Amino acid sequence: MDDRFVDNSPTRRQRALYAFGYCAVGLGMLGAAVAFGALEWAAARGHGTATGDLRVERCEMRPAPRSGQMRVCLGTFREHGTGTVDDRAEANSKNAQDGQSFVVTRTLIGDYIEHDGDRASGAAMRMLFFGAVGIGGVSAGVHHARRALKS
Repeated sequence: MDDRFVDNSPTRRQRALYAFGYCAVGLGMLGAAVAFGALEWAAARGHGTATGDLRVERCEMRPAPRSGQMRVCLGTFREHGTGTVDDRAEANSKNAQDGQSFVVTRTLIGDYIEHDGDRASGAAMRMLFFGAVGIGGVSAGVHHARRALKS
């Protein structure tokens, strides 16, 4: 059989599956951006499951997720109001010193986030960027789905 005359273009069903993939990835990015970005943004502004003071025992440098190093302070968290204590709390902080306390908020997933305007604005910018990318993926999926269904 001569391969020059075989049609290797995707079928209508394959094009529809590709379009569904675009939509699924786009919706996943959009959902993750909104969920995690809003969570970090709210915690950096003082809204979360629990707000309290983190008394620093020591700070250390650790590898950052993207690149470089981040400064992590370990200590004891004491919640305002209830007095609930967590002896193994840790939070990123640029300025905290040993023995010092600073205000943090515990998120729904158990992270402690220092109240910081820079961190809040960074979370908002990441949320907007990944949300826009997610919307782009969804719109590309819809566009491809319409084209696949027309042909």
